[in-house]
Amino acid sequence: MRDQAERLRQLAKKNIDDLSRSETRVIAVASGKGGVGKTNFTVNLALALQKAGKKIIVFDADLGMANIDVVLGVVPSFTLTHVIKGQKTLEEIMLDGPEGIKILPGSSGSEELVYLSDQQIQNLIRQWNNLEGEFDYILVDTGAGIHSNVINFLLAADDVVVILTPEPPSITDSYGLIKVLVQRGSTSTIRLVINQVSNEEEGRKIFRRVAKVVDEFLNVKIDLLGIITFDEKVSAAVKRQKPFILEYPNTKASKGIYSIVDNLLNQSPKKAGGGMKKFLLKMIKFFNSSS
Repeated sequence: MRDQAERLRQLAKKNIDDLSRSETRVIAVASGKGGVGKTNFTVNLALALQKAGKKIIVFDADLGMANIDVVLGVVPSFTLTHVIKGQKTLEEIMLDGPEGIKILPGSSGSEELVYLSDQQIQNLIRQWNNLEGEFDYILVDTGAGIHSNVINFLLAADDVVVILTPEPPSITDSYGLIKVLVQRGSTSTIRLVINQVSNEEEGRKIFRRVAKVVDEFLNVKIDLLGIITFDEKVSAAVKRQKPFILEYPNTKASKGIYSIVDNLLNQSPKKAGGGMKKFLLKMIKFFNSSS
């Protein structure tokens, strides 16, 4: 697995979308329903990208069930609420994660984006601008479902990754999520990750089915980012509050994550990353327009 990480580092250096010379790219991770492994995926993707030589910050934006701290075994002392109230800076609330990733605890503070004063907006913009260039990717772990708070984060992102499993409710709810995004005028690139499948062929069949329906009824093309097969080591790592990619680097799920990173770094993006400031301004805009 060391060789694979080194190969990804080399790929990152010659990546067409060289983020060291452009804006931070924002990837929001979503799911139509809970229990599909969304947060676990986000954390392990962050670690694999970091191993590939990218600088990663994970924004825990699941307002209802923020649990990145549970997956990693870290507990935030402060959240975005303290930044909005002027009690802390963004740098002060950030947590250090494994492999050098950073974690930004959103908590209920994300919801307060609806009620910002002009002074608070300027303060946030100034602080977010200070982070520009510090990170190649922001991975936003959103809540499950189609609540307006979830949709607002997805609309503000450059890319949306939808996690789904072979279960019919997961497939149906994923389509519902994509439909809401399209109806709200999303310009984000939408990619699917099929999780917990028996084999790759099952995952490809599910993708083809969803992609066909989305194309036929919504007139939108979606991409397959990757497939992760069911792996008992994942639940074992969760119980130990450790990322499976670190605990079991050679297991099936870890190989699936590395393949997804390979795809991310090797695919030419359809548009450049919008950067930290643009993401913040779009978040504020969408939260206020839906309030």
